[in-house]
Amino acid sequence: GFVVPLVRSVPCPSDPWQIARRVIEREETAFFLDSVRPQGETSRYSYLGWNPFRIFRLPQINGYSNGSSSGVVSRLRNLFRPYRGRRWPEFPFFTGGAAGYFSYELRRAFEHLPARAADDLELDSAVLLFVRDLLVFDLKDRKWFVISNLVPGLDGTFQEALERARGAIEEKTKEF
Repeated sequence: GFVVPLVRSVPCPSDPWQIARRVIEREETAFFLDSVRPQGETSRYSYLGWNPFRIFRLPQINGYSNGSSSGVVSRLRNLFRPYRGRRWPEFPFFTGGAAGYFSYELRRAFEHLPARAADDLELDSAVLLFVRDLLVFDLKDRKWFVISNLVPGLDGTFQEALERARGAIEEKTKEF
């Protein structure tokens, strides 16, 4: 399996926060990683992703269990294997894959540490979204990239995945 990004560059029509607010209000699952202001290459881009084709949740790990860290690492390797991507020299930014979080409590899979605080949020130990649609805001050049990822294994043939991605990019370009 593999994931291929289809990308279109367009002038930035509005503030990334305005677009993010619209997407987050209507989508059940989305993320916005904002760089606030450009400072070199590392903080040049902000990312808005939604429409995941896969959501991975690792339930809470309560207490240390010897060997559970290898289980977590093995689960993550197996999770990422079918969604291989590659770096594209034309796109020096994140074009798709997983975005999410690993909780501080996940440390219990790797170390025996006392639990000193009550867990009042009861969040999963990790959640990763494999997003299909992504907007990348280039804060330096004031343009954005509309990305729709082709997932041929899930979207049928490569040609069917390409047509779905083209349609998604057209729709997103008109919407924003």
